[in-house]
Amino acid sequence: MRELEALSHAIDAMQHADYSALPDAVLCEQVSALRRQIDRLESVFTSQTGVMHERGSANSEGYATTAAFLRHVCKLTAGAARGRVDTAGLLNDWPLVAAAFAEGTISYPHAAMVTSTLAELPAAIAVDAQPVLVEAAKLLDTRRLAQTAQRLRHIVDPDGQGGLDERHYEQRWLEVRATFAGTVAINGVLDAESGAVVLSALESLVGPPAPDDERTGSQRRADALVDLVRAGLDHANLPDVGGERPHLLVLTTLEGLRGDRGAPPAELMWGGSIGNDTSRRLACDPIVTRVVTTEPSSSLRIDDATRGSRSNSGASPPGVNTAVWKLLLDALPPQLRGPCQPLDVGRAERLATAPMRKALLIRDRGCAAPGCYCPPGRLEAHHILHWIDGGITAVINLVLLCRRHHRFVHEGGWRIALNQDGSIEFSPPPLALTG
Repeated sequence: MRELEALSHAIDAMQHADYSALPDAVLCEQVSALRRQIDRLESVFTSQTGVMHERGSANSEGYATTAAFLRHVCKLTAGAARGRVDTAGLLNDWPLVAAAFAEGTISYPHAAMVTSTLAELPAAIAVDAQPVLVEAAKLLDTRRLAQTAQRLRHIVDPDGQGGLDERHYEQRWLEVRATFAGTVAINGVLDAESGAVVLSALESLVGPPAPDDERTGSQRRADALVDLVRAGLDHANLPDVGGERPHLLVLTTLEGLRGDRGAPPAELMWGGSIGNDTSRRLACDPIVTRVVTTEPSSSLRIDDATRGSRSNSGASPPGVNTAVWKLLLDALPPQLRGPCQPLDVGRAERLATAPMRKALLIRDRGCAAPGCYCPPGRLEAHHILHWIDGGITAVINLVLLCRRHHRFVHEGGWRIALNQDGSIEFSPPPLALTG
């Protein structure tokens, strides 16, 4: 696209320019002008996001939603992606806001705040409020604009609190995600009642700090939240997930459990990496499932998944040489030995077993579709070569998919391939030929 090429060339030129000799007044003016152009670009990005959403373009590329595309491709957080899609839709209803955004006189946060405020007002009142809020957005920062919008809402619609409470309830959301630093970020919005419930529970555990408690108030609230969840996992009658009680899943190596120097760090299924000292502490009282991984021998290839069941009279699992298998078992401490769980039942069974699901979760780390972050408990084991067509029930012929992407494969014609290196390809159906 010529416009994007011209924009790229202009940015290249600005990146290589030397601004050190500019007078202070000129430099300040340039920074201000540059910010305005960035805001204008944000308006283009938001507008095109809206077009994508209306046309369902992300679905054609294998993404469940436009927000999923923005998370995976544009690296937005889940909350930011949802907000961008919502704002893109609302801008179509408020032309004065869209025009100010396109001119760069208001920023994306301003546009999002104004459109969400107008959406909460009665239609007749919102029309008159639109120019007032747009002018306020041109003059105020986002914090003061939020205060102004709230006051305006109560002035023009003093009896609308009931409906506002219901809208706030419908707009609730919670985002829990692993960060690049290996921590877990929690962000979200609750309606007033739900927020009060959470705060009441947290405050009951936080209490006044002890004299020797050096934690900050924020740290104590974070610890209280974890204590609440631990109590739920340990004592609450929570529903099973994948045939098992919900539990903390830690992936580590034998070297890591032994505390060997240079051992790779352990991995939490939800929260990134942890040190081996931490994983050894968590291993004090766990259920340990050992998964022995090795290169497939020549007796098992991915192509074998198309050939139905095979004889398996040896003691080693399918795909592992007997001599190698014995060496691997001898290397394990006694508490990690014991009966093996088959990861290949041929055509004797159609459904994946719990051990198979664990092995798939370790390999796939979730739904195999790009940009999908569906929780592990909601995933389904899909036969790459369908069981009814002669495919075997084995890890080598299975892949984890969420329910939506499972429908993409069966009803939508999407194709899945498992490569020899274990990587998974997820490709759209071929384009229909028209004559």
